[in-house]
Amino acid sequence: LLPSSPLDPCLKPTAKVIQWDKFSLLLKIKLCAARWESKYTTRKEIIYKDAEATLLTLEKVKKKRDVQAKKSVERPSQARAFISLFKEVHRFSQTLSNVNIVVGLLNDLKSQKHLSEETSQALSKEQNWQLSATTFCERLETYYEEFEDVALPLVTSIRTIQHGFRDLT
Repeated sequence: LLPSSPLDPCLKPTAKVIQWDKFSLLLKIKLCAARWESKYTTRKEIIYKDAEATLLTLEKVKKKRDVQAKKSVERPSQARAFISLFKEVHRFSQTLSNVNIVVGLLNDLKSQKHLSEETSQALSKEQNWQLSATTFCERLETYYEEFEDVALPLVTSIRTIQHGFRDLT
């Protein structure tokens, strides 16, 4: 669920929408110019042989544009830079939510369930992990609220791991 690129994922669909809009405008200009040329030369409405093909292309362009528009997410103008979210999430994944750390904590909780002193040590580790994970999730939810399309799935995943640890204790 981690973003694989430091570029905001909403930028690509938005850029494609802009490209399709430009291409659509060019097709409309082409049709309009052909219509005016036909009116000027023949004094009749359009007799443009490629008009039907251009109209079909225009329909396809509109459909492709609409698909990209559905994928597009608008960010507020004062939104933080996506790169800061990217770095923070990757730092979290390399430290606190590193697979080795999570699996190690899981194994500690499973294996030391019946030894009281070692259990309290495992529980203490788990509580510290829970606190750190909760703090990170709250930070994602508040500090990066404009990136909810990226942050909320991460928060949900972390909360699922937290719930699993709570079930073990």
